[in-house]
Amino acid sequence: VVPVSSASVAPAPLLLQKELSVHAVAAGRRAGADHLAMAVADPVKAEEHLASLVTAAVAAGTGLSPTELAIITDIVELLKNTTLPAIEVNHAEDAKEVASRFSAIGAHSVKVDNADAKATQLQGQVAEQWETHNECRENQAGLERSNQTICGDFAEWLESMTPSCTPPEQRSALDVREFLRDGMKWFNDTLQDLSRKEQACGDASVAVESKRKDCGEKQVRFEGSMCSYCSMAMAFSNSYDDWSDAVDEYLTTRSSVNASVIARKASYTAVHKAMCYLDTLHVGNQSLRANSLQACREMQLDTVFLNIELPDPASRLNFSHTVCLDSPPDDTFRAREYKTLSPLTLPGMSCAEQPSAPTPGASLEPTPTPEPRPATEPTTPASQTTTPAPKTGGAIQYGDMVFLQNHWMDNSWLSGSRGSGDGVVTGNHLDGGSEQTKNKATYQWQVRSDAGDGSRGSADSKAAKCVQYGDVVFLQNNWMDNRWLSGSRSSEGNGVATRNHLDGGYEENDVKTTYQWQVR
Repeated sequence: VVPVSSASVAPAPLLLQKELSVHAVAAGRRAGADHLAMAVADPVKAEEHLASLVTAAVAAGTGLSPTELAIITDIVELLKNTTLPAIEVNHAEDAKEVASRFSAIGAHSVKVDNADAKATQLQGQVAEQWETHNECRENQAGLERSNQTICGDFAEWLESMTPSCTPPEQRSALDVREFLRDGMKWFNDTLQDLSRKEQACGDASVAVESKRKDCGEKQVRFEGSMCSYCSMAMAFSNSYDDWSDAVDEYLTTRSSVNASVIARKASYTAVHKAMCYLDTLHVGNQSLRANSLQACREMQLDTVFLNIELPDPASRLNFSHTVCLDSPPDDTFRAREYKTLSPLTLPGMSCAEQPSAPTPGASLEPTPTPEPRPATEPTTPASQTTTPAPKTGGAIQYGDMVFLQNHWMDNSWLSGSRGSGDGVVTGNHLDGGSEQTKNKATYQWQVRSDAGDGSRGSADSKAAKCVQYGDVVFLQNNWMDNRWLSGSRSSEGNGVATRNHLDGGYEENDVKTTYQWQVR
């Protein structure tokens, strides 16, 4: 039924003016029948019109003409056949919408709880790794001071070293022998002092260098955990926003549905009153019609079945994790996290480059954590190995040294052990300069069936056996000992590095498969 605009509906009170004759009222009712039919879109208004018409007819005692009665009957039937079914359908749809909106709050609440639990776990890892890194840097600072003192004293000792004896004025054999004896003693004592001081300086320098590397690894893991926490804190914030939006949407829906329930109850009552008014017109005598009309007016219906449960949503959750305002390698982050130890720390990587710490509840295989991006110049190895003789013809065998040339462009080979020894790049090995001569071994990779003992060029357990498609191999770089190619070294799985697989810890035990490559 299409509702008619207010401009096209004749004002109902005109039909009821007392100065009109009974015949004029009847004529008005006939003229307004079409408007009442269209007003069925508003059952309450339709019921009010019917109440006015029936009340006037009962009061006049004249009844209605067959035509008028037929029109009113059609209107009531239309209300029964359209409004009542619509009430049932709309009630079911609203109940379903409320349940769906309320369920969405619960689903988002679960996501908030999960993100909160993961962020809290990562927050604990950050605190633990911060403590570990900070303690390491404090130890490093002590070793740096000790190294400066020991090696500084050694340098001063070298500068000030002078023989304590002078040649005798009289060169008798006895005097010269005595002079040489004293000189020999000075020489032996000084040589012992030199060896001791040199060893002490060397040991202090090695200790510092070892601690720097150890602390660098701890810094990377700390910053990786911080980036992971910041990422999860952002996920928590987004989940919280989604939960908050779901609550707002539910409250809006609840308010609208509550208004609809009230309107449906009014419509349901209006339809049944309209049916009652129609029945009143068929009552036999004037007195009974008046009683029936009064009963219709006072009708109270049980509309409890039209109620829809509208529960209150849970109270607002606590916002337990805030979005990180700064992160590695921002100066504000470094100043806050490293304080006076900042000069000892590495530049670090941004969180876009930094791999994430393993997400709590994720796969058992953790995401490997790389160290800061190395420079392209390789670390000088402890000792160089002899470049293997070129091999021509035949299949690749375990233990062979190979070059890995990229197929995207000319003059691009894989090179490892760059920078601090962990960097991997593709470079022009045939540049006619240092890449072809000085850094040649960085482009050489030994194909191994196992990791070996870490020494470059060491024999493979499957030496002389051919490498087959499908074999899983290790690729050891020939520039320095204990460097194997490792992949999937980032949260996106696209990082590569050359690292010490046999470190006895994380690299050897936790991320072993990052060093394994399948030949395809």
